[in-house]
Amino acid sequence: MFRDRLDHSVSEFGESSKNTSRLAAVSVGRYTFLIELAFALMATIGLWWTQQGELSLFAYLMFIIVSKEFYKPFVNMESHWLNYIKVKDSYGRISHLIECSCYHQS
Repeated sequence: MFRDRLDHSVSEFGESSKNTSRLAAVSVGRYTFLIELAFALMATIGLWWTQQGELSLFAYLMFIIVSKEFYKPFVNMESHWLNYIKVKDSYGRISHLIECSCYHQS
């Protein structure tokens, strides 16, 4: 009886962890792609302005450096999002244990 419950709990934990990891990978992958795409677009536009003579090379380099600084909070938000996903998964497992009648003492 105890062994069956333990096996079932371990199996549920494994499935939950896999689902959480999969969700995190997809979410972070999309988010990172969008941030890198935005930076590449900004760098390309700055390079085009430099070639057109509207922006000096020094100003372009400063533009690139400042652009990276501008995106740092968005990159840091990625770690907060991963923590949110982990907490949400943990909350779901804890609430499942609390609501499960098989774990109540008789």
